[in-house]
Amino acid sequence: MKKKGLKILYFIQLPAPVHGVSAINSLIYNSGIINEGIDKCLLEVKFSTELSELRRNNPGKIIRFLKLATALRSMLLKERPDLVYFSLMPVGKGFWRDILFVSILKKSNARVIYHLHNRGMSRWSGSFCRRLIYRYVFAGSVVIHLSEGLIEREIRPFDLPGVRTYAVANGIHDVGPQSHHKKTPGLVLLFLSNFLPEKGIYDALRIMSVIREERRDIHLRLVGDFMRKKHRIKLVRMISTMGLNDVVTVTGPKYGIEKVQEYLNADIFIFPSYFRQECFPLVLLEAMSCSLPVVSSNIGAIPEILEDKKEGILLKERDIHGFAREIIELAESQEKRKNLGLAARKKYEQAYTSAHFEQKIRQVIEETCNSE
Repeated sequence: MKKKGLKILYFIQLPAPVHGVSAINSLIYNSGIINEGIDKCLLEVKFSTELSELRRNNPGKIIRFLKLATALRSMLLKERPDLVYFSLMPVGKGFWRDILFVSILKKSNARVIYHLHNRGMSRWSGSFCRRLIYRYVFAGSVVIHLSEGLIEREIRPFDLPGVRTYAVANGIHDVGPQSHHKKTPGLVLLFLSNFLPEKGIYDALRIMSVIREERRDIHLRLVGDFMRKKHRIKLVRMISTMGLNDVVTVTGPKYGIEKVQEYLNADIFIFPSYFRQECFPLVLLEAMSCSLPVVSSNIGAIPEILEDKKEGILLKERDIHGFAREIIELAESQEKRKNLGLAARKKYEQAYTSAHFEQKIRQVIEETCNSE
């Protein structure tokens, strides 16, 4: 890196049991590879500390927002960073909130790196006004998105002035052994995610209902936390109404070694998400790390993570019978499950380790500094 004494301000959310973006932020902020020779400082974004606070406005959030805007102004004046790394929300209510932070950043002399973890810009930018706002926000910045496909669909159509784009796939620390050694008897499906309806939690039950018409020896484990109390009530009611009490287990959230054990004790990982902002789910990388065969919706960047029929099974979102059919076929072939799991593990090792990710982010930082 040519520039000496480089200072970066990380304007990010750090881990809380809310969503995966904070885990990526933590990896970046704590990485020795990324931050070698860099003077870093941190301003932590913290609006939601519990899953139940997401998508809800309250006076406390407004106060935290105003305090954070003031703190950002102060830190930019005090630290005078060369670069600011910011995980911008590009759509929805979060985008309108983040515009104030963007306006503050643009008044500083720092270069800005926006790291996007959500999709929907192409769909959300229907009005001329919003397209103008996007041009204002991204003009002259560096934008990291999670895949080349997302850049083509989400960024390039806007013809943004002076923007440099980088595709950097998410990466994770290795959470599993190089081969999958299941210890529990029977055939187990695993769904692991925050229990948002759009993540496919209810569809997982519908899939199980179809599966049970042919196979009564398959068990589904649902691992995660509920966003709302009403979601828990609906899930429990659906399990009972569908007669699935004996084949569905709801565990609640799992972390650390307990979460890893869920992957290792499963035969197939299912991810029937239809979340409109789904991009690059870390749970898929975790399943791949554990050599677990994956059956997933083909939305966001998922088709770029897994090649269909080679490293996983990908289906159209909300295709209940398609999911059930593919799961039954996998259930009947241990060899096919093993081959898919090993291919997924190999793909993880080749592209999605934390080391791959850290080296690419470091490259973005170096090229951003050297381009000045």
